[in-house]
Amino acid sequence: LGGKMPMVNGREIDLHTLYEEVKRAGGYSVMLQKKMWKALAHRVFGVPATSTNAGYTLRMLYQRTLLPYELKYR
Repeated sequence: LGGKMPMVNGREIDLHTLYEEVKRAGGYSVMLQKKMWKALAHRVFGVPATSTNAGYTLRMLYQRTLLPYELKYR
């Protein structure tokens, strides 16, 4: 990440907020199973609902940066 805030469709993604929202939903596996990533991107981070790749991009960001933490400390 290099000290920069990660972005999804031009919106800054606060990693703490992302982690807490995924945790509240039941964790990565529940989010994946229920296909909730796009809705989370829209509801929490204001990514337009019409964005076709926002859910995938947010999921990849979480998988790369926060999933190891979730798996270790859940």
